[in-house]
Amino acid sequence: AVVSTQSTGEVDQILHQEMKTKIRTEYTRRVKRLINSRLNSKNLVTAINTWAIPVIRYGAGILEWTAAETKGLDMITRKILRGGFMKSNSDIDRLYVSRKMGGRGLQRIEDVVVREEIGLVTFFNNSADSRIRALHAAMKEEGMMNKPPESAEVLKERMETELIEKWKNKVLHGRFLKQLEEGGCDPDATWAWLNKESLSRYTEADVFAAQDQATRTNWLRATIQKEAGMTEKCRICNQHNESVEHILNGCTKLANGDYKHRHDRVAAALHWGMCKDSGFPTESKWWSHYAEKVLENDKYNILWDFHIQTDNPIE
Repeated sequence: AVVSTQSTGEVDQILHQEMKTKIRTEYTRRVKRLINSRLNSKNLVTAINTWAIPVIRYGAGILEWTAAETKGLDMITRKILRGGFMKSNSDIDRLYVSRKMGGRGLQRIEDVVVREEIGLVTFFNNSADSRIRALHAAMKEEGMMNKPPESAEVLKERMETELIEKWKNKVLHGRFLKQLEEGGCDPDATWAWLNKESLSRYTEADVFAAQDQATRTNWLRATIQKEAGMTEKCRICNQHNESVEHILNGCTKLANGDYKHRHDRVAAALHWGMCKDSGFPTESKWWSHYAEKVLENDKYNILWDFHIQTDNPIE
């Protein structure tokens, strides 16, 4: 006969480790399968939250996940998502902020496990069943279920507030968010584009990188990344520091080219809408619209790209 020398606690620990290994493997498989799909950014996040994250959530509160283990799973997730979903220098905390608040809406495993553990504690603590309360007392004696109870809504709001504050307080990544708040911008209107399902993951990643000041401009490479021999100056005008803001609206060499083209494309969308409202024939899509210099009918006269003489200068 074989006599086992392992205690019950040692056996439980081995079983816990085996189960966590299986869960980690299955979770990683699902995330990799999703990143290889053709889902756009918003739908990809939704799929991860509803198909991959529940693999972790199911055993949370029963399996003893350490903070190091959950952070390790989040790191694995981000490594996989760098295959087109996010840039390497983009802000990490913003990844887990909800989309209505300017983030990408991914659930952080570290938070998922904590929410499930506190949810169980709250359930046991609020139960009137004597058997459940006795079980809770026994589990506390074993070092389990020791977190303080807290409502799910309050906990979720507190976690998101902490993430937003960490994001905002970063010197580089938080600059755009601070500018929005200082400018009194409407957050609902500002982040409305994030809740549309027409944007590819690659485009969204580029926009986030630009807002996080994570685009590899000369200024970033010289000042932040400290590349030897790298100048901060703009490679086009060679006059000002090449920051994201400078590239978007401050380079004199781009003013009559790319900036004007961008301005005209926005104006063309307005022109297309005016033509539809005024009874002029238009294309079905605004991006196919060609703005003619002069359009006239019995009621309206629409001019495009004309110099207009005014009595007083317009500032």
